[in-house]
Amino acid sequence: MSAVIAFLLLKGYSAFTQEVKIDCKTHVFKTIPEALAYKDCAQKLSMRVAKIEKVSDKIGALTAITYLDLKSNSLRELPASIGALSKLEQVILSENHLKGLPESIEGWLALRFIQLDNNSLSDLPLGMFKLKNLNTLDLSWNNFSSLNPGVGKLKQLRILDLNHNGLLVLPKEIGKLRGLEEMDLSFNKLKAIPEEMVRMSKLKRLALANNEIEQLPANIGKLKSLKSIIVTNNRLKTLPESISILKELESLYLSYNQIEKLPGSIYKMSHLRNLVLVGNPISAAEISALKKALPNTNIVF
Repeated sequence: MSAVIAFLLLKGYSAFTQEVKIDCKTHVFKTIPEALAYKDCAQKLSMRVAKIEKVSDKIGALTAITYLDLKSNSLRELPASIGALSKLEQVILSENHLKGLPESIEGWLALRFIQLDNNSLSDLPLGMFKLKNLNTLDLSWNNFSSLNPGVGKLKQLRILDLNHNGLLVLPKEIGKLRGLEEMDLSFNKLKAIPEEMVRMSKLKRLALANNEIEQLPANIGKLKSLKSIIVTNNRLKTLPESISILKELESLYLSYNQIEKLPGSIYKMSHLRNLVLVGNPISAAEISALKKALPNTNIVF
C-alpha cells in the first residue's frame, strides 16, 4: 500500500480517483496518524492548541521529524519513545503542564532549539546536558529553585532564558558557557551572581531585573561584549569600578535600587547611550555632574 493510500484510509476515505501528493519537506502534519502515513519522510509535526493530554508511544516511529510543536496543550509527561527522534532540530513544548522530561531526550543529538516555557518543571534530566548542539534553551515561567551544574556542559548554548522561576542560587558551572550571548534571569530570588560568570566573554545581554541582588561581580568588566545590563528592582548600593571597562555597553538600567553614589569611573563611559536611575537616592548634584560629563547619554532619573 502506498503512503498516499494509507493516508487516505487513515482519514476515512476508501475510494478516490486522484492521487494526492504531499511535499514532506514543506508540509506541516497536524496529527500523529497523518504523519505516520509518511513516517519515512515527514519532517514537521505541529499539534498546537489541540487539547492533547497524552502523546502516543507511536511518535517514536517518526524518525525523520526535524520540527515538533506541541505548544498550548495539556501534556503532563512525554513518552520515552520520543527520544528516538534523533533528527529533531527544533522543539516547542511551551504552555503545557509538564513536570519532567524523559531521560531519553539524550537521543535528540541534532537539537538546536527548545522552548519549555510556561510548564511546571523544577529539574532537568541528565540527558539534557548531552545535547551538544543546543544553542537556545527557554525555561522561563517554570518552578526552578536551583539549576543543575550540568548546564555547564552545553558549550554551544547562545541563549538561556530562566526568567520567572524561583531561582535562589546559580551554580558556578554556569561560567563554563563561554559562548553565551543572551541570559535572562529576571524575576527570581537571586541574592548574588557567581564570580565565574565573568568568563562569559561573548555575553551581550544580561537581564537580572526583579531579584534580590546586593552587588555585581567585582570583575564584571571582563564581560567585554556586554551591550545591555538590566538590574532594575534589586538591592544594589553601589557598582563595581570595573564597569567602566565595558566599552561595548550601550544601556545600563539601574532603576529602583539603593544606589546613593555612582563610581567615579562611570563618568568616563562616553559610549553609554542609556542610563536609567529612577528610584535611587542619588543627589541632584550628582545627576547634574553626570549630565555634564556624559552629554550624549540619555540619563533618566
